[in-house]
Amino acid sequence: FEFIDLDDFELESLAFLKQSSRKCEVVLQWVQRLIMDGQKGNLLDPLPIPFFQLANGMVIFNNAAELNDFPIPFPLAQIVMFLLMIHWVLTAVV
Repeated sequence: FEFIDLDDFELESLAFLKQSSRKCEVVLQWVQRLIMDGQKGNLLDPLPIPFFQLANGMVIFNNAAELNDFPIPFPLAQIVMFLLMIHWVLTAVV
């Protein structure tokens, strides 16, 4: 298998990625472009499965990023920490 390292990228592309606020979406577009280029050259089968898997991965990523927007309420965090400490102590005893 071939590996992609930073030497394979153009400096302009890396600079664009560095300044971008949505790095995952930029890399996703790059990967989709590489898949399409591979399909044009008959290097890959023209199956849509990689695109579905990439799209599902981006949906999961965006759902996880939304969790960061809504913080856990402080009382709930304290109760969870307290219950974890009780579990930790009781597990050592039992």
